[in-house]
Parts: sequence; C-alpha cells; structure tokens
Amino acid sequence: TKPSSNNLQDVDHNASIKYSILAINEIDRNRKFETKDTKLGFYQIIISAYIAKGNMTKVLDYYYRYKNLVSVVVNNKQGLSTITNSAPYLSFQLYNLGLYEESEELADLLINYTKPGDLLEDIEWMGAVENSMRSIVKGSLLMKKNNYKEAISLFEKSYKRCEINSKDPSVLYNCMVYMRLLEAVYANGETEKFEKLYIEKLLVHPKQDDLTSIKKFALNVSPDLSAGVFLSLLDYHKKNNSKKNYD
Repeated sequence: TKPSSNNLQDVDHNASIKYSILAINEIDRNRKFETKDTKLGFYQIIISAYIAKGNMTKVLDYYYRYKNLVSVVVNNKQGLSTITNSAPYLSFQLYNLGLYEESEELADLLINYTKPGDLLEDIEWMGAVENSMRSIVKGSLLMKKNNYKEAISLFEKSYKRCEINSKDPSVLYNCMVYMRLLEAVYANGETEKFEKLYIEKLLVHPKQDDLTSIKKFALNVSPDLSAGVFLSLLDYHKKNNSKKNYD
C-alpha cells in the first residue's frame, strides 16, 4: 500500500524537527560557534514544522526559545543580520495563526532590542521581502486598533514594488501590502486617495470596476488578505453608484 501524502509530509516534518534539534545541540556543545545566532534559523525550521503539524503547544514553546535567544544575540552585527532574515517570516506565520501578541513582538523586534542610534533604519538591514512581511504584520495589527494613519504610513513604504503581472515572487508581498493599504486608506475616510491608489496599480477607476479587476488581482496575490479590500470596494460602490444593487 502506498503511503499517503499526509503521512509522507508528517515524516518530512518530523525529520526537520529531529535534525534541527541535533544541530542546536551541536552548536551548544561545540566551542567553535562563538555566537549562537545560527540556532535562530533552526528554531524557525522547528516552529514551521510544528505549525504544519498543528501542534500549537510546541509552536509557542520554541517561539519563546527563539525570543530569548534574540535578546542575547541582537547586540552584535551577525546576530542582527540573522534576526532580520528570520523574524519577519516567523512573525508573518504567527500572525496568520492568530497569535497576534507574539507576531507583534517579532514585528517590533529590532525597535524593542536596539537603542536609538544603533541603526539608521531597520529597513536597511532587511531585504524587500522581509520588510514587506514586517509591514503586513505590524500594519494589520495597527488596523485592528483602528490606528489607520500609522498603518498607512507603514504600508506606503513597502507597496511601490507591487506590479500586477510581475513574475518575481518577491513582489507578491509588496502586493499584499498594497491590498492592506487600499483597505486602510478607505477605512480612514480618504476616498480620493483610495481612488488614486486603485488606479495606480489596477489601472481602472474603482467606480468602473465591477469587482472583476480586484478579484483577479486578489486571487493572484492572496485570497486570505482579500476580504477587507472587497468589503471596502463594495461599500465604495454603495456610496458612489447608487443605481446599482450590490447587496
């Protein structure tokens, strides 16, 4: 009997956990590892595997191990570099699980653990993908607190690279930021700005979009993040196209 794909995936996740733990133990034992920041990457692998397995107890257990190590290694350049490569992705994963407090801790990581003047801008230490992930998480959490102005300011730093038909996978996260920006701007009551932003990337005025353009865009980018911008557009139509029935 052929093993099911689920069983094979579980074996892969178990192997990832097993060998990552072995690597962490070797780093702890071997003195040649002057800094322990390498363990962060293995913690991230373990957390991702437990997320896939649905074991939230282990996810939180290894998250706190990750967080504790961050406070130790953040004060050196190599540690900071490792953090900026792993924390945004991990924060994005935790946000999608509904672990908002933990995801916000990671999104604010560099600000929380560095003194003013240590960095010119945390964005300088991050790649475009990592910064976009951080923007999505932090901005979305600000929106949950109805702090649209600050969320908009954050999103505006990361959405420009979004191109509707780009084949570059890294641009995907910039387009996720763009969807959040549209939602935040509309929720903040900035209708004219919403229209300009809509036209900028979707190349159609929202009054003329019967949901076809935004639906195609959202499905290509992230169905999970599309609900807010759909609701924004529906509300916009109800207020501006009174002759149409969008109920």
